[in-house]
Amino acid sequence: MRDDLSGEPPDLASAEPGPAERAESSYVSWRVHRALESLPEKERDVLELAYWSGLSQSEVASYLDIPLGTVKTRTRSALARLADLLEGELS
Repeated sequence: MRDDLSGEPPDLASAEPGPAERAESSYVSWRVHRALESLPEKERDVLELAYWSGLSQSEVASYLDIPLGTVKTRTRSALARLADLLEGELS
């Protein structure tokens, strides 16, 4: 039987994030969600379907009944707008 209560420290550090890492992750998540809320609805919809629902751009086009090119344009515009919004918060 193995003695797990020996009082010896573990050989390897935990791979679990510590309090600082969890706080940073929560803050980044909050910032991204806040930035998403400021996007125009049509741009936000394509991002949410692609990233949260896991749909391909073709599937998003079919789901929203819009051309694939429109999905690509909205995605590109939304990601550029998100980058600008998030960079603006850091300045």
